[in-house]
Parts: sequence; structure tokens; C-alpha cells
Amino acid sequence: MPVKDKERRTTIKTRIVVNRHQLIRLDKEDKIYCNNIIADEIFSFLKTKIAELDVVILSDYCKGVLSTHLVKNVIELCNANNVITIVDSKDKDLSKYYGVTLVKPNKKEASLASGINITDDISLEAACKKIADTTACQTVIVTLSEDGIAIYNDNKLIKKPTKALDVFDVTGAGDTVIASLAFALANGLSVSEACDFANSAAAVVVAKFGSAVATLDEINKLNR
Repeated sequence: MPVKDKERRTTIKTRIVVNRHQLIRLDKEDKIYCNNIIADEIFSFLKTKIAELDVVILSDYCKGVLSTHLVKNVIELCNANNVITIVDSKDKDLSKYYGVTLVKPNKKEASLASGINITDDISLEAACKKIADTTACQTVIVTLSEDGIAIYNDNKLIKKPTKALDVFDVTGAGDTVIASLAFALANGLSVSEACDFANSAAAVVVAKFGSAVATLDEINKLNR
């Protein structure tokens, strides 16, 4: 059941592309947080589906849907039902995500959220620790573009190299990573194995033009 907010216009993104390369994107949108009535409608729908779920992704582009009120209720509901929660947020204040299972920023987002300029592995680990402390999450995963992916778990940092061979268009790469992580964790893979899977999925996507997808066959082929 879709939830409609009469006070919010539908986001429209216009991409300017020249010679198959995106130069700029123009967005028309509203970013105010939804009121509690709309938030409760979304939450009520989630409650009817929670028994069917293994993972919930909270993808927060700061467009106004994921209010503090809604996020708090969603995380509490998921934790009570042993549902994994994964956060991908552009908000520099991650405190509203307290109690989440996993946080997945990119390098820039991790720097902003932690207040630590990431320049090496030492500052990367410090940033991950700060995010983990702020959110009380079990795991922090930071995507590092051409430098691969970092995993902070049990107070330890490990890095995995990228699997991308050709980078043509990075549109949707971050969304691919978080979706792949969710899929892998829902199927019982460990965090490390899930990151390998997500790395492969991202490598497939960035080798294509536009907002592309990666199939299981393409991912498995890359890992042979």
C-alpha cells in the first residue's frame, strides 16, 4: 500500500549527458521531513510485513522521509523481530540510527559523519569507531571507490580491494553495494563474504552506462 503525502511533490531528477558522460544533474524536490501522521502510515505498513522480512534497508538521501520519529520506530520493530537493519545515509548526524545493525557510508560520508578527515588507514579506523560508537551498530562498512571496501567489526578494520576492471559510469554503484549486502546477509553469508559479493556486484555495474543492474550470473561469472 503506497503512502501519499499531499504536501510533497514527486522528486524529478534531470541528467545532462554529453557523449554518454553525465555532466550535471538538476533536481526538483522537497526536503522537509514528513509529519508524524505520514510517518506512522509508513510504519503501520511495515508492521504488517515485518514477519516476511530478513533485512530492512534505510537508504537516507536526506529527502525528508526518514524522520527521527519514523527511524526510531523502524529500528525498534526490526530489532524486536530479529531483522537486520542496514543504513546508507548522507546525513552527517547518524545519532538517530542508534541501534542499527550495519552502517555503510562512502569515504566522504564517513568523514562528515565522524568529523574525522580520512587520509589513511589510521584515520579510517578512527572514523569507523566514531560511527560505531554513535550508532551502537555491529558493523561499519566504508566504500572507498578505487581502493575497495573497508570493514570495521569487533573493533578491527580490514580492507578488501576493488574487483572493478573497467569503470565507465559510477551511477548507482552505492545503491548496488547496499542492495547486494542486504541480499547476501539475508542468505546467511558472513559480513566478509557479503562484502566480497557486493564488491563483485559493484564491479559489474560500474562497467555499464547509466543506472544499471547486476545479475547473479554476471556476479558469479566475475568470481570464477
